[in-house]
Amino acid sequence: TFLGREKHSTGLAPTWTAAQAPSAMGISYEGPGEIPVVTVNGSSDEFTTPDVAYFDGGDGTTDNAMSYFTWIRTNGTPAQWDELFSKWNNSGQLRQYLFRFDDAGFGFELRFFDESANVSRGRNGPGTGLVAGQLHQIGFTYSGDQSDANAGINLYVDTAIVDDGDVDTAGGYVAMESSAAPNEISGNIGGQGRFDGEIAGGPCGPIFTQTVLTAEEIAAIYRTQAAALGVL
Repeated sequence: TFLGREKHSTGLAPTWTAAQAPSAMGISYEGPGEIPVVTVNGSSDEFTTPDVAYFDGGDGTTDNAMSYFTWIRTNGTPAQWDELFSKWNNSGQLRQYLFRFDDAGFGFELRFFDESANVSRGRNGPGTGLVAGQLHQIGFTYSGDQSDANAGINLYVDTAIVDDGDVDTAGGYVAMESSAAPNEISGNIGGQGRFDGEIAGGPCGPIFTQTVLTAEEIAAIYRTQAAALGVL
C-alpha cells in the first residue's frame, strides 16, 4: 500500500511493515487513478520501518532539512495526539520528531526533541481547511536551521501554510540526535494516540525527502495526486 523507500547499503527498498495486513484494515480504491486508501483504526493500526540514518532529524550538532506530505481523511474530529508520522520512542528516550494532531480538534504540530538538553522545538497551527470525512494533503517542511528551529518550519494543508505558533522556546535546544527509533506512520513507539481515519497509499502515499520542497514542488505534487484521487 505504501511505496516508502529508504537508502541503505543495498540501495532503495520498500520496508514499511503494517501492524496487520492492509486488506484486514480495509482498503478502498478512489478516483480515476484507483488509488488505494487504507483505513487505520486509531488504536492498533500503524506502519513501521526500521531505523536508518536517512530518516534522522539531526546528529546532535546539526539538524537535517526535511519534508513530509501525506493524504489523509479523518474519521470525525481527531483526538488529541493522534499521530501521523514519527521517529520517536517515548519509552526508550529516543525522541526526534513527531507530526501529529495536538488538541481535541483539527490543530496539529511538528515537534522536535533534543534529548541531551531535554527540550522541544516546533510549530503548530489550527488545521485551517481540514474537514472531517474529506481527503486532504497535509504536511511540513523544515529548513534544518536549528539556530531557530521554530522559524524554519512550515505546516501545510492543501498547499496553504497554516502554522501560527511555536511549540516551545525554553531551554537550550541544539539539535535532534541520531537514535535507533524506527519511523512510524500513524503512531510512535511507547507513545500516545494513533490516527483514526484513512491514509492514501500507492502513488499518492506518504512522501519524505531530505530537502525542503518548494512551494512550486508542493503545488505540483498536490495537483497530480489530487487529480488521481478525484479531489480536483
